Amino acid sequence: MFVGSAFYLTSFEKGGVDWGDEIGFLLGSLLASSPETSLRFFLNQSFANEVEVDGQEIPGSGAVFARFTVRPRPTGPPCKSA
Repeated sequence: MFVGSAFYLTSFEKGGVDWGDEIGFLLGSLLASSPETSLRFFLNQSFANEVEVDGQEIPGSGAVFARFTVRPRPTGPPCKSA
């Protein structure tokens, strides 16, 4: 199964500071390798604009964030300890 989403975040200026907008997306895939186990792969990426103070951009305040996750996910009952 494939999943995905996108987002846009905006902030309002307050006290002369505009934190900038952010846009991003999430793409993922889920693979059932057996009835008890599945694997999940996700890429989460976002881009943030520069921060402005009194109309002046702060250099280097923009950012790009990315995270890639690979995770096994047991789906059966929890293991019993001895």
